[in-house]
Amino acid sequence: MNSIITNDEIINQFNYIRMNKLNDVKEYLVIHNIILYGIEITDTSESILTHQFQSNVAFMPGNEGTGLNNKQREIVDKYIYIPQYGNGIESLNVTVATSLILHQYTLNK
Repeated sequence: MNSIITNDEIINQFNYIRMNKLNDVKEYLVIHNIILYGIEITDTSESILTHQFQSNVAFMPGNEGTGLNNKQREIVDKYIYIPQYGNGIESLNVTVATSLILHQYTLNK
């Protein structure tokens, strides 16, 4: 017989904390020595294909249309991006981009 795993069963396997303010998020990350990566193409962004993650990390994807807002940018430690090839490709769906980055992170660990 096939078993079906529900979202509730998956979520219950993880410990998570809900925070309502970005400053609280940043304070928590600093206390626990976690680097916050913004998923954004900037002048200082590093490619996920070459970047080696050296510590505990958290990722912050931006808004699908506008990217990270100014308040989010203020708390980000580093930026990473996904190289894209071909004509006419400007960005990826935020869920797809985040999934690719999480996949690459697991390969680098």
